[in-house]
Amino acid sequence: AEAFGVNVGNDDLAAICSLQDLSNELGLDMHEGGDVIGMAMDWFEQGIITKKDTDGIDLTWGNVDAIIDILNKIARTEGFGEVLAKGVKGACEAMDLKFKRPGNIKGMGMTYKDLRGGKSWALAYAVNPRGADHLKGYPVFEAIGDRETAKTMFGTEEIVNPYSDNPAKGRMVKWHEDFIAVLSSTGLCILECLFLFSSVDMKMISRMFSAATGWDVNEEELWKSGERIYHLFKGYNIRLGMTSKDDTIPEYFIKEPVPIGPAKGQKVQLSGMKKAYYVARGWNPENGLPSKKKLEELELDEIAEDLQAYGKLTD
Repeated sequence: AEAFGVNVGNDDLAAICSLQDLSNELGLDMHEGGDVIGMAMDWFEQGIITKKDTDGIDLTWGNVDAIIDILNKIARTEGFGEVLAKGVKGACEAMDLKFKRPGNIKGMGMTYKDLRGGKSWALAYAVNPRGADHLKGYPVFEAIGDRETAKTMFGTEEIVNPYSDNPAKGRMVKWHEDFIAVLSSTGLCILECLFLFSSVDMKMISRMFSAATGWDVNEEELWKSGERIYHLFKGYNIRLGMTSKDDTIPEYFIKEPVPIGPAKGQKVQLSGMKKAYYVARGWNPENGLPSKKKLEELELDEIAEDLQAYGKLTD
């Protein structure tokens, strides 16, 4: 509902479903499509672009017919669709615009979330290997966890406070990432298992996995597999030239307080949570680089050797 709903000012549920189907049929990423069209609608409202730029398409908020037209142009890179087909970051660069909202993380457009109202989401998006991908970290515990369990698992009740920048959220985000990596690898539903984490835990998953494959795998080995997957993500990104500076969020979430509503005055204090996340991962808290010891502990000796050759390991 966010991509072709709130992102584009559309409250027609049937139209939202239809636009999602169209996006899938055209082979377009639904979230990025909603982000970039919503951004174009904001440009249109501000007068930055007009119908002359949009091939005559009336990009006013909630105009479903216009969204259908522009989606087809994006898919075929025709006219103004060729600009928007570059995504949020690329479209801004093509238009020579420094547009702050919705912004992007590692080149991926933001979805509907205001990260100032859910600080673990801010961290999860910042350290996500793909950027603003809601399915890699998905820290639902902040919303559904109880205080007692939070204290037992992560050492503080502040985990369930969405406005808290408590560093313990670094451990919490890592927990979600490793758990989701295992869920994705086994083909289990991420959302269902996350929301039922107290019953569908790693111990149960290890039993199901062992029964299905005939391999004797325990929960510790599955947790280790999740960690291995994330270190592979990390190693690949490091080889592409990414650094801890890329582990960030759009600047306005950090500098501008929420103006109204229950989260009024909230900004994201990212640095402390990010360092705590690096420590939880066994990485250097200052530069986010993994250590040879940690990689070897996860039996990723080849990755350690590769990164060492690039001078991208920490002591």
